[in-house]
Amino acid sequence: MKTAGKLSASYVVIGVKEKIGYGFGDFASNLSFGFVSLFLLFFYTNIYGISAVQASLIFVIARVVDAAFNIVIGLLSIKPTAVTVNFVHGYCMVPFRWAF
Repeated sequence: MKTAGKLSASYVVIGVKEKIGYGFGDFASNLSFGFVSLFLLFFYTNIYGISAVQASLIFVIARVVDAAFNIVIGLLSIKPTAVTVNFVHGYCMVPFRWAF
């Protein structure tokens, strides 16, 4: 990787190939997420028998809950203290203990 001319060494110039590679990775991620969402919507409406409005409400509620938890986890990870570390290790790791 080439560093930018007179800028500090922390700046790195990203080439076109690397940008295209990241673009393909993002496209693949969004494509798989789209297929899973489409399958879930099909399953909820045609197999489970709920209306499309109710199925979309499930998706919206999941997104809102995810956004709220992202904020909480972000705040917990900004400056870890003994209290937050003990909380995360004590209560948030319970599902991982059950999984393994």
